[in-house]
Amino acid sequence: MSLVGWTTVSAFTVAIAAALAIWGRPAQRRWVHWLAKPSAMLSVLASLILLCHAANTTPPYWLVLGMTCALLGDVLLMFSEPYFVAGAGAFLMTLLCYAWSFLSLHASLAWLSVTVPLAFIPGLLVYRWLRKGVGRLRRPIFIYVCAMSLFVGSATAYALAAPTAPLGRGAAALGALLFMASDTLVARRRFVAPAAPYGVELGSYFAAQWLLALSAWVT
Repeated sequence: MSLVGWTTVSAFTVAIAAALAIWGRPAQRRWVHWLAKPSAMLSVLASLILLCHAANTTPPYWLVLGMTCALLGDVLLMFSEPYFVAGAGAFLMTLLCYAWSFLSLHASLAWLSVTVPLAFIPGLLVYRWLRKGVGRLRRPIFIYVCAMSLFVGSATAYALAAPTAPLGRGAAALGALLFMASDTLVARRRFVAPAAPYGVELGSYFAAQWLLALSAWVT
């Protein structure tokens, strides 16, 4: 199958699993949510590996590790309150792995000096918006916001570094921005009222993850 074929199939698979996870959110269908949410992330991981296989390239190690941490975080956050910190910790590792993945893929130092500080601006604005509602979690949330800003800045610098592989590089930047938007919606639901529609929150998250998988498109 061609790269376009693999990409189409992977997008369809992730979209179906994500839609089922959203549909299964109500209590009476929660078992569907429990099955579909990790299945969607597994589909993203499979998309990354199969895309690299079709392109005869090696899957980026740190991207795979980050997605594995995200899968763990997805599972932990489906459980009760005591697992929230552990789930957030798994996603912190996800952000750091993603950031290092794009830094190691020859992100431009010149662009990094611009994109990382710019990414910190919305990150700090979000932190300022949240800090009254996070209580004792202020310091961990600040660390998380810094990691998110580093990730977004590094992905954007990678996208701007060279004209080669424009699809993969553009997917990296768009995926990072969508990831930040999705996490902001998660924080709004948890710490600020009213919450955004769950379909928007989870849909943007899995779209972000799929785009990050697509960033491995280097041909």
